[in-house]
Amino acid sequence: MPIIKLTYRVPGGKTIRVCIEWEDGLLKNVVFTGDFFMQPDYLIDELGESLSGVRISRDEIIKAISEFFKKHQDIWIYGAKPEDFAKAVLKALKID
Repeated sequence: MPIIKLTYRVPGGKTIRVCIEWEDGLLKNVVFTGDFFMQPDYLIDELGESLSGVRISRDEIIKAISEFFKKHQDIWIYGAKPEDFAKAVLKALKID
């Protein structure tokens, strides 16, 4: 499986690092790290897990991340916004 890594600097914010494994046009494993803050902190792992099996397409990735944050409205994030996680994934995959 190919692996892609990218560091995305949030404008005026923190850094999001993403490591992506993919195969046959699908995301297999996505891991987010960085110097942003998220509470509850275990949800950052669940965000990555929610992308497993998502087709590599701008619309599908944005939809999956949006749905995750709608489901977990109690998340508190400092230094990034939900759309920044989508931007990091899309930039890593070189999808404009």
